Amino acid sequence: MSTSKALQRAEASFAARRWAEAIVACRDLAAADPDDARVPALAGAALLQAGRYAEAVTQLERSVSLAPRVVQPRIDLGLALLVLRRVSEAEASFRVATSIQPSSAEAWANLGDALAGQRRWDEALEAYAAALRLRPEHARVLNNRGNVHRELGKGELAVRDYRASTSTDPSFALAWSNLSAALAAQREFSASLEAAREAVLLQPGSALAISQLALALRDGGQVDEALEAAERAVAIAPRSPRAVFNRAWLLEDVGRRREAFEGFERTLELEPANPEAALARAHALLREGRYREGWAGYDARTRGRGWSISAPPGLPLLQGPGAVGDVAIVAEQALGDTIQFARFGRQIEAAGLRAVLRCAPRLVRLLSTAPGFIEARGHGEERTDSAEVAWFPLMSVPRLLGLDTERDIAAPPYLRGEPGRSSHWREWLAARVVPGELRVGIAWQGNPKTERANLLGRSWPLAVLAPLARLPNVRLVCLQRGPGLDQLEHAEFSSDLLVPGPNFDDGPDAFIDSAALMESLDAIVTSDSAVAHLAGALGRPTLIGLHHRADWRWGAGGKTTTWYPTAILYRQTRRGDWRDVVDAIAGELVRRSAVQL
Repeated sequence: MSTSKALQRAEASFAARRWAEAIVACRDLAAADPDDARVPALAGAALLQAGRYAEAVTQLERSVSLAPRVVQPRIDLGLALLVLRRVSEAEASFRVATSIQPSSAEAWANLGDALAGQRRWDEALEAYAAALRLRPEHARVLNNRGNVHRELGKGELAVRDYRASTSTDPSFALAWSNLSAALAAQREFSASLEAAREAVLLQPGSALAISQLALALRDGGQVDEALEAAERAVAIAPRSPRAVFNRAWLLEDVGRRREAFEGFERTLELEPANPEAALARAHALLREGRYREGWAGYDARTRGRGWSISAPPGLPLLQGPGAVGDVAIVAEQALGDTIQFARFGRQIEAAGLRAVLRCAPRLVRLLSTAPGFIEARGHGEERTDSAEVAWFPLMSVPRLLGLDTERDIAAPPYLRGEPGRSSHWREWLAARVVPGELRVGIAWQGNPKTERANLLGRSWPLAVLAPLARLPNVRLVCLQRGPGLDQLEHAEFSSDLLVPGPNFDDGPDAFIDSAALMESLDAIVTSDSAVAHLAGALGRPTLIGLHHRADWRWGAGGKTTTWYPTAILYRQTRRGDWRDVVDAIAGELVRRSAVQL
């Protein structure tokens, strides 16, 4: 048989997906003509499809050395290198492919994947944009660009990309699963469940699709069905990190914490660099008061989806407590997190560090009273006398300083209201509250953008607090700002609620009026939100309602918290049911009212 016919037969075997047959044929062809670049190219492609990646790399490297200007072997080489986690080499191969053939959408698409694998999100988006200019309806690229947008916390853009991907290729099950996850993050739970069901319909044996369905079922309140689906996914793919993690996450959701912890550890055995599992494990350890281990793992949040921090440009990350010059301690996550962790200023100062607290500009005025910091400044605000030599994340300070006991965590009140405003709100209350009445501030809604995954359901509707409005000798004062304030229009007791007015905390500085008003209140009743952290930081009597899956910082159980000695915790005993919580809080207010009288 001639060489050309033998090559045609090898190509036919490849086209028929008979990989082993194609590989053997190429071996014979290579012996006959070792300098024909087409042979190692075909052999490499067959080896790639057969999952023999290291051998594929050897053949494809041979091919590109023989024919440096041929694009497809370079693309295949990059794909094999990606699977072998030789990501920078894969990037180099794809870059050469794009330079040889800039019109290759596949080369640009795969370059985007290699860049995304290195968390170089902006460059990945540029590569995907180039691919989509060449081929606008490229379902895989649209899906993968959606993944990058999710990593960047751009949920709406991710949903748009996944929808475009599924519209382009309605049979693309992975894109449907990803759409389900993105919709859930946007709190579109019904649509999320529909997308998850579509993915399973397309691939009924896919562990990933079934595992995402489990999460969507949980978000829809179908907890038993969610656990059943999670178990099925793990049975199909017991070595799938995603399936194992999702099952563990759902087990934690129903209170089976020991099994959940084992699942997080199993996920890390399968995928040691998995940031979600590492962070979930750290949360579990912190919840149990195992601070040394917990803080050590808590840095996993910095590798997770959507995490960002406004690190001062040009400054190195602080590597240890010893530093000559000022250190920027940079706040992160939500406002409540910043308020909670600002307590560590004293320990930072005791460690010999001169620290500038860098935080959201809205918090600068409030946190200017936090002890231990030489000053508070907004992210990006320049100092004319700048002497900052390094920076460090605020929420990693406990690890940096080895703060691993409850005594390290506990703190006396570390924030205070401004005297002038405190006087104003004290007079405002005195003019509206009957002497002897218990003055109780209430807040019900946290930031909706942060209420997803394990925090879903942490806010309570204003309506459930109605029993508190019926208590004798108790006057409720509204502390709610922003989202949730619209619920006043529909609450049956809103006319009995003291509302400070439209100018309350309406300026550029957050919580200035709230802090001042809280100092004249006898108690604050709040859901798990920034208001809870502010009240605790002020040392005010605080009654906090926690949903069934309370965040790690509130501990594994009990009514007290090391973080805020003046707080009492009230935990849901039934998922989504606040009645017992509100009844218990009402009982505590009645007791306090009687003592006050």
